[in-house]
Amino acid sequence: METYHVVESNGLRMNLMEQTLYYQDKEILLTNKEFKTLHVFMRFSGRVLSKGQIYELTEGTEQRDYERRIEMRIYRLRKKLFDATGKEDFIVTVRERGYRFKA
Repeated sequence: METYHVVESNGLRMNLMEQTLYYQDKEILLTNKEFKTLHVFMRFSGRVLSKGQIYELTEGTEQRDYERRIEMRIYRLRKKLFDATGKEDFIVTVRERGYRFKA
């Protein structure tokens, strides 16, 4: 569900105006880039996104060696989501294609 500034999926509630993320009543602290990345995943929930697409949608500019940056950002994002929720399957790796957010 997406309203003017709130996106909800899989128990996560993201407020775009306040740049906050909650699971149930617990706030999950994210960096700005992690927040943008999760928002992209939630917007395109269920679709496979390549590292290049994720980088373009979160950074808006092309840069060399972005793949490792995206891998590390997703690693940290997965860890924070797991630590807050106990769930491991929010972001799924799709071999040789990219990543998909499970709604």
